Amino acid sequence: MSDNKPLKVLIVDDSRITCKFFALWIQKEVLFDIEVVMTTSTKEAVNLLTSVDFDLVFMDIVLFDLSGFDVVSLAAQKRGADKMPAVIFMSTTPLYFYQEELDVMAERLGRDKVCFLKKPAVKQEVIDCLLRFKNTKGLFSE
Repeated sequence: MSDNKPLKVLIVDDSRITCKFFALWIQKEVLFDIEVVMTTSTKEAVNLLTSVDFDLVFMDIVLFDLSGFDVVSLAAQKRGADKMPAVIFMSTTPLYFYQEELDVMAERLGRDKVCFLKKPAVKQEVIDCLLRFKNTKGLFSE
C-alpha cells in the first residue's frame, strides 16, 4: 500500500489448521507485508467485519452454521456495502456451482471487490484476484 502499512487481512475458514496454513502460505508466497487475523467462527467473522477496517478477506464459502456469502451479507447490512473490504471467496467446489451467489455479492459490494478461488489456491490465481481489486492492485506490477 502507498503508506507502507501492512495489508490487514482476515482469513475465515471452519478449520483452524487451514487458516494457519493459508496464512503462512500467503505470507511466504504472495503477500509479504500483511497483518493477519484468523477466525473459524461465523459470528466472530461478522463482528470483525463490522468493527475492523480490513483491506482484504479470504472467505471460505462452506462454513458450519452460515455460508461465507451469508457472513459477508450480514456484515454488509450492518456496516454498509461501500465500507466492506475486497473479498476472495474460496471453495473446493468449482466456480459454476456458486456463480449466482458471486454475482449477487459483486452487485452488492462492487465488481472490483469480489473474486473466487478454487481450493487449493495457486499463487498466480491469488495474484490475479488481487489485481482486480482497487486497494491491492498496486502491490503487483501487471
